[in-house]
Amino acid sequence: MKQTAPLGDIADITTGYPFRSGINDAPSGTVRVIQMRDTSPPATVAWNEAARVEMEKNMEQYLLRDDDILFVMRGGKYYAIHTGSVPCQAVASPHFFRVRMLKGQAVEPAFLAWQLNQAQAQRYYSTVEAGSAQKSLRTTDFAELPIVLPTRERQHTILQAVNCIYRDIASLRAGIANREALLTAVAAKELA
Repeated sequence: MKQTAPLGDIADITTGYPFRSGINDAPSGTVRVIQMRDTSPPATVAWNEAARVEMEKNMEQYLLRDDDILFVMRGGKYYAIHTGSVPCQAVASPHFFRVRMLKGQAVEPAFLAWQLNQAQAQRYYSTVEAGSAQKSLRTTDFAELPIVLPTRERQHTILQAVNCIYRDIASLRAGIANREALLTAVAAKELA
């Protein structure tokens, strides 16, 4: 039997920064705001494209740290992104949960982010999501998600395979885009 623990027992879960008004881009701002449009699953944050804001009074406690996980918790399409190394001061918008591993836990943040995106977790989200027009997850329900806890060695092995597969997928997508561009070029030449 595989060892499991509720997510809330191995990680701290908070919501993104609660902006009092909309997010107004301030080009001279020192803090980036990561919004859904700045992310693309499974593993990308477009840090340089994120809006900038000025540091506010209580914002510091919401700053992202290396190895945090951003989890989209609204809209019915739930996904996690491991931040890896955070290159600048940044906060998540309120559409995210920020998941931060508790000290001493034997789960790699990248492995946890991968696990949060898998079908088993997605089935769980669909059973606990709230709302009719706008689906979302409550923090308490998200914290109860059972997390499988393999050894660190097994986590590393899985992550190596996963990263290899993601590289293959990216290569195949690039090849498809290239072929589609070729089709468009042939049509433009032959049908113009």
